Amino acid sequence: MVPLGQVAKIELIEGPSNIFREDGQRYTPVKFSVRGRDLESTIKEAQEKVRAKIPDGYGKRLEWSGEINELREAQHRLAFIVPLTLLLISLLVYAAVKLWIDLLVVLIDIPLACTGAIGALLLTRTNFSVSAAMGFLSIFGIAIQDAILVVTYFQKMRYRDGLSVREAARGAEEKRFRPVLMTTLVAMLGLMPAALSHGIGSQTQKPLAIAVIGGSLILALVMRIIRPPLVVAVHEWWEAWRLRRGRSANPFVPDHDEDEDLSLGDADHVPHAAE
Repeated sequence: MVPLGQVAKIELIEGPSNIFREDGQRYTPVKFSVRGRDLESTIKEAQEKVRAKIPDGYGKRLEWSGEINELREAQHRLAFIVPLTLLLISLLVYAAVKLWIDLLVVLIDIPLACTGAIGALLLTRTNFSVSAAMGFLSIFGIAIQDAILVVTYFQKMRYRDGLSVREAARGAEEKRFRPVLMTTLVAMLGLMPAALSHGIGSQTQKPLAIAVIGGSLILALVMRIIRPPLVVAVHEWWEAWRLRRGRSANPFVPDHDEDEDLSLGDADHVPHAAE
């Protein structure tokens, strides 16, 4: 018989109420929440500080799980979804405008809208998250719809009605001001309650709402100023480039028929652009 005190030190201490096991081994969970900063940088800093404190031989036993894993999975998905989304948007826009030069004019709205979304996140000190990334994807659609409404009407006034580039750009912006403004205002006003919320679950919906509102605000105000001179500059250069190469300034008129009337106002040879 060997007394227990000779092989072990026995004392009464406070310990965890539950002993967790996984794969036949014990483990101790440590849980914490992140407030006031972004999740990824917080976890990275925590990993560095914890790694410096633990003894040798225990580092391999550490596992970080929870929302950080969900964030990394979302980042991997977005790395595939965002380029695919931009590719599909480009194909659909080209099918609508029929011209590569107008495709570029339409796609310029996307980085400008994203600039507004980033500015809104910085102004409100909102950390970038998966929810904010979804807001950026949402603003893609609003920006494209905004630009298509104006560009297709410009094509109609320029290549079907025969107006000059400047007159067509000004007329398209004036005629499409109301529907474009309605599109952006609906997005802004509809998401305003979510952007101002502070209750339970607001951390999920608030970044998305702020990103969409910031991008919509840029589209509603700044693009009204930038787009008309941009359209004029791009189309005047492009039509001059076509004329220098002996082609018609009207891209919807075939170039191979020399006897064909190449006037810009010839509605018989110009398909109607989508209104």
